[in-house]
Amino acid sequence: MASAIETCGVSFAGLNRALRFVQKISRRALQSPNHLTEAFASIGAVPEPQERFHALKAKNQEALIEFLRVDLDLAFTFLETARIESGSDPEHCKAALEKVRVALESIRRFHSRIANSVERDRIQVRSDKLEAALGAFKASDPGIQI
Repeated sequence: MASAIETCGVSFAGLNRALRFVQKISRRALQSPNHLTEAFASIGAVPEPQERFHALKAKNQEALIEFLRVDLDLAFTFLETARIESGSDPEHCKAALEKVRVALESIRRFHSRIANSVERDRIQVRSDKLEAALGAFKASDPGIQI
C-alpha cells in the first residue's frame, strides 16, 4: 500500500534529499547570509538581482497606474459631489472642487512617469476630460472661486 506522500508523487528519497539540502543551506546561512542567496540561486530558486529589479519596477508601474486611475475616479466623484452641493451648500461645493484641483495636479505630476505609452495616454485623456469638466463647472457658476 502506497503512503500519502508517495501517492502525491513524492518519494521518501526525494524528501530526504530536500531535507538534507535545507539543513545544508541553514548551516551555511548561519555562517553568512550570502550563502543562502548563493545556494538558492544555484538551483534557480532565487532570481538574479537584475530580474528582481525588473519585477519590482513592473510592480511599481502597475501600482502607479492603478493609483492614478483611482485618483481620477475619485476626482470625478468629487466633481459630481460639487455639482450636487452647488445649489444647497456652497462651502461643501468649494471643498469638493478644491479636492478635484489637488487630484488633477497630482495626476499631472505623476502621469509622465508611466513607462507604457498606451496607459500614459489613457491617463492623459481622462485627466484632460477632468480638467475640461472642472473648467466648464467653474464657467457655469462664476461665483465659485477655488
